[in-house]
Amino acid sequence: MKNLVFSSFLLTGIRALGIIFQAIVTIYLARVLPIEDMGIFAMIYVCLSLMRFLGPMGSDKIAMRRISSERSANCATQSISNTSFALTCFVGVGAAFITATILSWHTSFSSIEIIAICLAIPAFSLMGIFISQIRGFGQNLAAQAPEALGVHFLFGSLIALLAFGDAIELTTILVSLCISGWIVTTLYLIIRLRIGVDWSRKPHLVDIRRLAVEGFSIFQALLITALSVRAPIFLAGMLAGPAAAAVLEIATRFGNLASITTTSVGATFSPQFARLNYQQDTAGLTKSLRFSALLATLPALCWLAILGVGASTAVSVLLPTAYADAYTPMLLVALASSINAAFGLSSTLLLMSDAAGIVRWFSLAQLVIICLGALAFVPHQGVTGIAWAMVIGALARDGGMISLIFFKKFRFH
Repeated sequence: MKNLVFSSFLLTGIRALGIIFQAIVTIYLARVLPIEDMGIFAMIYVCLSLMRFLGPMGSDKIAMRRISSERSANCATQSISNTSFALTCFVGVGAAFITATILSWHTSFSSIEIIAICLAIPAFSLMGIFISQIRGFGQNLAAQAPEALGVHFLFGSLIALLAFGDAIELTTILVSLCISGWIVTTLYLIIRLRIGVDWSRKPHLVDIRRLAVEGFSIFQALLITALSVRAPIFLAGMLAGPAAAAVLEIATRFGNLASITTTSVGATFSPQFARLNYQQDTAGLTKSLRFSALLATLPALCWLAILGVGASTAVSVLLPTAYADAYTPMLLVALASSINAAFGLSSTLLLMSDAAGIVRWFSLAQLVIICLGALAFVPHQGVTGIAWAMVIGALARDGGMISLIFFKKFRFH
C-alpha cells in the first residue's frame, strides 16, 4: 500500500506541474484572444480530450486490465496490445476523416485549421491506448509524465514562440496543439517499443472486430461519462454563446484543479483493482477503494476552501473583466470535483471489475440531469446554472455508484 501512496503522490506532483503550465497558457490566451475565439478553442480542446479518452473504443481499459492481470499470472499479453493498437488506429483515422468532412461543409474554419484539427485527432487517440498499455505493465510514471507534462509544456513553449513573433491567433494556436500532440505520441511510441513488442503477433481483422464488440460496453460507459464531464462547455456555447463557453472553461479549468489528485489516484489504483478482482479478493477491493477515496478527497476539500477564500481576487486581478462571472461557477465546479473525489473512484473499480454497465447507467443519469438542468437554469442563472447542474449530476452518479457498491456488492464485508 505504501508503494501505491507514493505512486499516487508522485503522479499528482507530475500532473500539478502540467496544470501549472496549462494554467499559465490558459490565462495568457484568455487575455490576448477575443473571448469568442477563446470559447471556440475551448470546445476544440474538449473534443481532442474526448478523443484521447474515447479513441481506443474501450479497448484501452481491456488492455490495461488484461496486461495487469495476465502479467502477474505470467501469461502472454502481446496479442491484446497489438490488437488494441490497431483498433485505435482505425478509429482515429476514421474520426479524422469524418471531422474533416463535417468541418468542410458546415463551418467557417480555414483549411489550415481543419487540417490541424483532423491531424490532431489520431495523435490524441493513440496517446490514450499507449497510456493504458504502459500503465498495465506497471510503469505509471512513464505512462503519466509525457501526457501530463509534455503536452502542456510543448504547447506552452510554442505559444511563447508565437507571442514573441506576434503571431497569436486561433489558426496558429491549433497548429501548435497538433504539433504538441504528435511529439508526445511519438514519445509514447518509443516508450512502448522499449517495453517490448512481439511483431509476430499480428492483429487480424476478426480479432479487431471481436475486441471492438467486447469493448463496446466499456466505450458506452466512457462515452457517457466523458459527455457528462465535457458537455457543460458545449451546452454553454449552444445556449448562451461562445463567450459563456469561455467563462465556463475558465471556471472548469481552475475549479476542477483538484481532480489531478483524483485522476492520479485512480490511475495508480486501477491495476490494483484489476488484480484484486482477478483474485476475487472482495475485502481487498473494499479496503483499497476506501483508502484511495481518502487520498483523493482531502486535497479536493482543501482546494475548495482555497477557492472560497481567494478565487474572487484572483479572477479580478488575472483575467479581463469579461470573465468576472467565473467566480461562483468556479466554486460550484470545485464542489462537484470534491464529490467526485469522495465517491467517483467507484467507477474505476467497476470498470476494472468488468461492470461497465453499472457505470454506463449512472453516467447516463448524470448526463440527463446536466442537460435538463442546463435547459432549466441557464435562462435565469447563465453559466452558474450549468455549474449547479454539474453538482447535482455528480451527486447522482458518484453517490449512486458508491451506494450500490457498499450496500449491494460488498454488503457482506
